[in-house]
Amino acid sequence: MASGHLITAVPAPLIVHVLQMIARNVRIFAHHLVIVVLLYVVMPWPLHWSMPLALPGFAILFLALLGGSVALGMLCVRFRDIGSAIVSGLQFVFFLTPIIWTEDSARGSGSMRSSPAPASWCLPRTTSS
Repeated sequence: MASGHLITAVPAPLIVHVLQMIARNVRIFAHHLVIVVLLYVVMPWPLHWSMPLALPGFAILFLALLGGSVALGMLCVRFRDIGSAIVSGLQFVFFLTPIIWTEDSARGSGSMRSSPAPASWCLPRTTSS
């Protein structure tokens, strides 16, 4: 999305721009992985035999993201509004994830004390009589 002007100005195959973006994100992931290794050194947790299966999982993820990036890249360069629609859609999907909502609060069965909602520290406490 941010490289739209570069894609239209530089006569290079679209896959080159996609691979540059993926390489940049893999570098960021590798930097974050260093933090995980340091945490393991400080606070070791038990290793499981299935952990090496993450490597073929990342290869499958790479191929899926490569194809999706090429398709969305072509659409975003052709239709400029699709980029902002994708950003808005991803923000909406983020609010649906369990990062924000606990299972109890999503079902409506949780109380304020047992499963706090986001920013519950600033809401007034209600007591039921």
